[in-house]
Amino acid sequence: MASELKKKTVPTASTVKKPATSRPPSSPPRNTADTTIQVPKWIITRLLNQCELSASGDWQLEASLYGPLNALLHAYFPVKSEFMIKPQGVFRKKNEDPYDFGASRTSMGGEGYGGIQYIPDFIIVKGTGKTSMDKVIGIIEVKKHGEEEPSSIIQLQNYLISALRGSHKSNLDGVDEILGILVTGKETRVMKLSKDKKGLIERKDNSIKDEDREKVEMVRFDDKDKIPTGGEVFLQILSHLAIKSNRHIIRSDVNKETAIKSSSHPSAPSANRRGDVTQRDRVPPTTARVDTHTPPIGRTTSTSTENRTSKAPTSESTRSTKGPVSTSGSQHIKQEKQDNKIKRDKPQ
Repeated sequence: MASELKKKTVPTASTVKKPATSRPPSSPPRNTADTTIQVPKWIITRLLNQCELSASGDWQLEASLYGPLNALLHAYFPVKSEFMIKPQGVFRKKNEDPYDFGASRTSMGGEGYGGIQYIPDFIIVKGTGKTSMDKVIGIIEVKKHGEEEPSSIIQLQNYLISALRGSHKSNLDGVDEILGILVTGKETRVMKLSKDKKGLIERKDNSIKDEDREKVEMVRFDDKDKIPTGGEVFLQILSHLAIKSNRHIIRSDVNKETAIKSSSHPSAPSANRRGDVTQRDRVPPTTARVDTHTPPIGRTTSTSTENRTSKAPTSESTRSTKGPVSTSGSQHIKQEKQDNKIKRDKPQ
């Protein structure tokens, strides 16, 4: 009997080794919410294979990881959930011309595009129809295997600081921190910057000092600085970020977005499926849709009166129109006869 039980548990043990679902024995129980994100297995396999090639000396260009990472990010952060992945997104100083090509393009330092300050490989945002309402929740920088140097860490720290500085207060509603992921082939380092540090990193000249970078926290995993790219912990970090953003950011924006769509969006319907009147139908007649069959405003009252009288029976309509005229005429004649009689009977 014991041997049969062991045979039955073998398939279950093998599934634990899969990157998308596995957990080490010492890890806490899985949150059931994690199962809501379905990631195709082939994407994870492709990323792992690409990382192996990067570590073995083949396909060492960092761009070889862009495709698998981009596909993986879209699986965890889909458009239907109002996420948007910005490849080669741009952080720049305020009031600078993004089309100034005075300097060469680079993702480091402060010179790319002649004034644009930083160009991360991927920026994860919660987006809306408005171009100024994006909420940055994560930044990913990719390097080839074995290329992590202090300059790479400083680079990602600068990205996080620039993202937080450039975020308006309203764009941080529901965002508690911005996550930074540095992928160097098979290894990944994670860091984060809390939105509470925004006031501590502001500078008039927009420069970034070492004391600003100290505000960026390094995330450690069981006393380790790095985790395997595409591994279990790596996938859990993406899953946690997506689920947390869905829970907090959508709830903070749902009322504002509903108001915008119902009041000012040109494509918003004027009534719902049940025919309920919405805010667009309460617009004054001068700004409402033009109906060529609608009579002039001055005839509206008379038209509605005619409609009411035409619905009544024919006999009633006749009495309502002719009756009052004949009655008032006979009363006038009777009144004249009475007046004449009084004059005749009155003594001279």
